[in-house]
Amino acid sequence: MRRLMPVITGLLILGAGAAVAEPPTLKGTGSAGGVTAPPPEHGGATEVLQVGDFTPEIGIGCSNENGTSGGPNSMALQVTATSMPPTFYLQSATYYSFTQSSPTITQMLFAIRVDGPSPGATAAVAPIPFLVDEFNVAVFEPRLPVGEATAPGGRFYIGLIQSQTDVGFRAGVDTSSGSDMTSYIRAPACGAANFTLLDTLGFPGNWVIRAIANELIPVELMTFQVSDG
Repeated sequence: MRRLMPVITGLLILGAGAAVAEPPTLKGTGSAGGVTAPPPEHGGATEVLQVGDFTPEIGIGCSNENGTSGGPNSMALQVTATSMPPTFYLQSATYYSFTQSSPTITQMLFAIRVDGPSPGATAAVAPIPFLVDEFNVAVFEPRLPVGEATAPGGRFYIGLIQSQTDVGFRAGVDTSSGSDMTSYIRAPACGAANFTLLDTLGFPGNWVIRAIANELIPVELMTFQVSDG
């Protein structure tokens, strides 16, 4: 059984003789135990964008004890593409969802956010699968473009948007690699109305979120050119 480590503790007393309900809290959950990430797609035109060793030791998110409240949760991880041209494309993404996430989540998006001191405006979103206690993978068709306005110098944010309020969600966090201080969460129901570093909340580590960048223009964006030569 995974160990719960609450950041915020407390009970909501409903009155004499009434049931006691737990408000949503940010929680860390115990070891994933033997979880192995799928190998990243990698080739001459691609670059793997992740931070740390991509092994989830704990799960972080806003939820009550039984996963029926806590949302919305938004996660963002700052990454840097070092071998890509000024405009490139994301061809796929992967993240890990912990067991304590609600199985009734139906709204999960992968998001690209503009670079800045903290995650900026959403530049692009795409649906991404959700299965509890799994590495979830999405292949983007068409690929998601990333330009200089979003990623100056190749640096930008990738992450997740879970918009439902009647569920709880916990995403995997790598703690064994040491924190790069680039992982943020926004969870209004747990007091994080704006994007806040996991380190600030007492959970130093890196989101287990990965994207594969590709420098090649997708086929659907190619055009034929005619010359007189």
